[in-house]
Parts: sequence; C-alpha cells; structure tokens
Amino acid sequence: MPFGECTITLEDVAMLLGLKISRPPIIRYATMDWGALVQCLLGMTPPESMLTGGRLRMSWIDRHFSNVSEHINSQEQLECYTRAFILRIIGGYLL
Repeated sequence: MPFGECTITLEDVAMLLGLKISRPPIIRYATMDWGALVQCLLGMTPPESMLTGGRLRMSWIDRHFSNVSEHINSQEQLECYTRAFILRIIGGYLL
C-alpha cells in the first residue's frame, strides 16, 4: 500500500491472493448440517447449544482440543487437532 493509505480494499485482497473480481459475486444462504461438518473436520460433534448458525463456540474447542499430547494417536487425529488449532487462532485471536 502506498504511504498514507490505511484501508484494505477488495482490489488489494485480489492482488495478494490472485483472485479474480471482475464478475458478480456468487452469493447464497448456506444451509447445511453444521454439526456434521464439525464432525467431519474435527472428529467429534458438538452439542446443539455450542452451535449458533454457522458459528461454533470457542469454549467448546478449548475444552476438547486443549491438551494435544495426550490425545494424538494417529495422523487423522493430528489433522483434526491442527484444524481446531487454526480455527481457534482465527476465531479467538484475529476476530
């Protein structure tokens, strides 16, 4: 960004990520089974009280994915814990 600019624009993101922005966006409401998606990505299904729309409470992630060394017995579990860690960083620290 040139000196004096402090707003990140869509063009900035497009240039950094190599995304095309010349056409209309594809927008639609996502309806899916969020619990099943969490099960697929993290290996366990949260209770309905921990899911609000497409948002998962960080307290649930903290409770179930905090102690990595005791629970990693396979590559699949390592991948689930890695996804949970990334989700925790994005959801807890950057937002």
